[in-house]
Amino acid sequence: WQSEIVVPEIIDEHKAILAIDLRDLIWDREDHWDRIMAEYPYGIVLETSPDPEIRHLAEDVYRLTNCQLPYIRVDWFVANASRPPLYHDLLQLPDNSMALEEKLRVDPYKNFVEGSAIRAGFLQSGVSTQNRIVERHRSLFGAYWLSYDFRDNTGTSNIFRCPLGPRTFRTHEGVFESPFEPLAFEQAGGEIIFNLPNGLQGYFLVDGEHHRIDTGPIEVVSDSKQIVGNPTIVNGLSCMGCHKNGMKSEFKDEIREGAGAFGEALLKVQELYVPKEEMNNWLKRDEERFMLALRKSVSPFLDVERISLEDLKDYEEPISEVAFKYISDLSLEDVARDLGLPSTDPLSIAIQNNPELKILGLGALTEGGFIHRDHWDSLQGVTSVFQKVAVQLSLGTPFRSF
Repeated sequence: WQSEIVVPEIIDEHKAILAIDLRDLIWDREDHWDRIMAEYPYGIVLETSPDPEIRHLAEDVYRLTNCQLPYIRVDWFVANASRPPLYHDLLQLPDNSMALEEKLRVDPYKNFVEGSAIRAGFLQSGVSTQNRIVERHRSLFGAYWLSYDFRDNTGTSNIFRCPLGPRTFRTHEGVFESPFEPLAFEQAGGEIIFNLPNGLQGYFLVDGEHHRIDTGPIEVVSDSKQIVGNPTIVNGLSCMGCHKNGMKSEFKDEIREGAGAFGEALLKVQELYVPKEEMNNWLKRDEERFMLALRKSVSPFLDVERISLEDLKDYEEPISEVAFKYISDLSLEDVARDLGLPSTDPLSIAIQNNPELKILGLGALTEGGFIHRDHWDSLQGVTSVFQKVAVQLSLGTPFRSF
């Protein structure tokens, strides 16, 4: 929750090693590094390596950093720090949206009553075949967007019949009923997108009672891009992949002209569900805020001296790209590379001659098969399969932070 963007420093000629100062991220105070290491499945202490050159180099690194494991894999970090539980822990997200709104100084009920919130409602969206409402509020650091999502389009889930919900507002100030109760919808959950102090976006999924959840119910929302390898929307990672340029602007409100409301209710509908031009102006401002922050974050790694915001949009979204590649199945070559072996020969010979490696699930690799990443890096036991294999190959000693 700092206002400055901290960009890792490239420290080698191959641009493969990035260095950060934990103090710049305030991770030295929050014990975030220890939290990351508790989840890290690739920790190997190399002081016991049979290679004297590696062993002596490791001893120097450990001594200079005063840390037994001062590095982690970037692809693992990107794929895991962008999703729960690490995403919630590192961003210090509360257990419910009411606490988040208090932190960001957002009061959805007050803004609904006073008319400072703006909305758009539509029949279908990119993440759901049900109708959906998106709503914008001003917040401490920019914008606070939330969606109202539904399991079906019937009864109080039909936003054309019930556009003036939610029926119950749960805020940090208390619980309030909609003043337009007969026309108030009841949502099944929602997605929250908010600006961080540095201009980038944070993400938060909630159920119908505003409790934070890790994944969106598949019957409510789904990801056609399958960013996490399946249609499940995972908080953080799925949202980053979808909102690569910040807020999406393809939607068009259908409630302002199509809601079944009259009299005072109709006036409230017209106040909340603003014309497309007004909505577009806010979307443009929010997109620019995000893109400026994104450019600060990634421009040191691009092969151009200065890039425009429009040209930046042509690049792939980096977090989801790295994460998707990371979760791919592993071949013999991939596993050998993960273990730091110079070729596949030592690994192939070891699998054929060491029954323990077959028990660990590596047998299929010598026949051109694959193993799943979630098996390879699983920490269901004290150590991961990767670490167990490293021990069998005498590559080092497993590191655990507890």
